[in-house]
Order: sequence, then structure tokens, then C-alpha cells
Amino acid sequence: MRAQHGFTLIELLIAVSIFAVLATIAYGGLGAVLDTREHTEKVAHRLSQLQIALTIMQRDIEQATTRSVRDEFGDRKEAFIGSNQSGSYIELTSNGHANPLKRARSSLQRVAYHFSEGELTRSIWPVLDLPQEAIANKEVALSGLTDLNFRYLDSNRKWQQSWPPESTEEDIHPARPIAVEVVLEYKEWGEIKRLFRLVDSSQ
Repeated sequence: MRAQHGFTLIELLIAVSIFAVLATIAYGGLGAVLDTREHTEKVAHRLSQLQIALTIMQRDIEQATTRSVRDEFGDRKEAFIGSNQSGSYIELTSNGHANPLKRARSSLQRVAYHFSEGELTRSIWPVLDLPQEAIANKEVALSGLTDLNFRYLDSNRKWQQSWPPESTEEDIHPARPIAVEVVLEYKEWGEIKRLFRLVDSSQ
């Protein structure tokens, strides 16, 4: 009669130990893959938000018009306003208000971008000449920024830090700049620059 041979206790312990080591290695590798995937998805989402925000900003700025507006107190406001003091700020009248349903309304709208505490906010007013107690529709266009600045190219091909530029009485500037440079800064990506040239800037 042939003797039956099984595993000894030591052999079982060795097998279990090897399996445990392999399982630990496999789990660690899987965890690293999942972490990498999560990080990649977050970066892709932020890049998508950045692309969308810059596309909307490009449409707003490049379609800027010379149409000035009235504030809620009836005072005139320039067609194009820009400053880097107390948080970068730009406000303009844009002709980029899409109207795919062909409704009876103007294609012009008053738009503003304001950077403060790491967020870039986009504001839209319901009408150009504001009634009293008018409230803008605000939404966060971008977040996680460390800095943001605007620059404005005048008709003499000189960069200005504000618009309308600070000038003497002899200086004459158009209602809007020729181009606008936007410099966004992220901690992880550094500076991102975009240059928007206004449509029909000769007028």
C-alpha cells in the first residue's frame, strides 16, 4: 500500500508567508495605480475647467464694443474698464451674447471678471443700463489660482496696467484697447499667458 504524503506545518507556513508577501506587493501596486488614476482625473478636470474659462473669456474680451453704460445711479461708465488694484478686475460691454433661439433681445451684455482670494469670478448683468437694485449673476470661473493680472495694449503699442490709462489731457485713447493679456498663475503649473486681440480694434 502506497503511503500518502501531505504538507507539513512548516511547508504550510512558508506557503502562507509567500502568499502574504505577494498579496501585499499586489495591493501596494494596485493602490499606486488607483492613486495615479485619481490624480490624473483631477488634473484633467482642472485643465478642462481652465480651457472652458479661457474660451468664454476670449469670446467676451474679443467681442468688446464701444458701448458705454449707466450704473444704477444713472452715472456713465466707460465701455471698457480694467485695473489690477484691490484684486485684478476687468469690466466691458461684449457683443458675444449668443442668441440661438433668435429672441427679441440685444446681443450686447455687460460682463466683468474679478480675481480675489484665489478665485476668478465672472459676473453678468441682465441689462446694460442698470436700474436701481440691479443684481449681477455671478459664478466662479476658476479656482486654485495664486495670482492673476491683466495688461492692456494701447494704440501706440504700449502696455498699460489699467484702462482707461492714466494720461495727460493731451493723450487721447480709444474706448477700448487693441489687445488684452491675461496672466494666470498656479502653484503647480506656474504662469499661463493668453493674448486676446479685440475684433475691429481700429474703430
